[in-house]
Amino acid sequence: MHTILRVEHPEHQNGMWYDEGGVFMPVIKDILPNSVAAYLPMLCDETRDPRYKSAAPDMEKMLFWFRKEEIEAMLTQGLAMFRLTVTSVITLEHEVLFNPSDIVLRERIDVI
Repeated sequence: MHTILRVEHPEHQNGMWYDEGGVFMPVIKDILPNSVAAYLPMLCDETRDPRYKSAAPDMEKMLFWFRKEEIEAMLTQGLAMFRLTVTSVITLEHEVLFNPSDIVLRERIDVI
């Protein structure tokens, strides 16, 4: 089992760059237009597997992507941070990928 962190919409689980169907929709640019993270290169072509979503393996990596103030701003825009327990992940340098069907537990948490 792996415990990971993700900021997403609490109802439909859209993230910051993709919707629930894997379509590239960088809502982060609307929510945090001055954030460096809004302009990071995110893979958005036909090779991206829409079954997988990204998350941070821990708070340290979450703070690699977003400053504390940015996370707080996202929460005021209707997003939430979740601690997810999943059965498997694909580990990348600054994030993990997971299949939502592998979620065992989803807990909404307070930030930092």
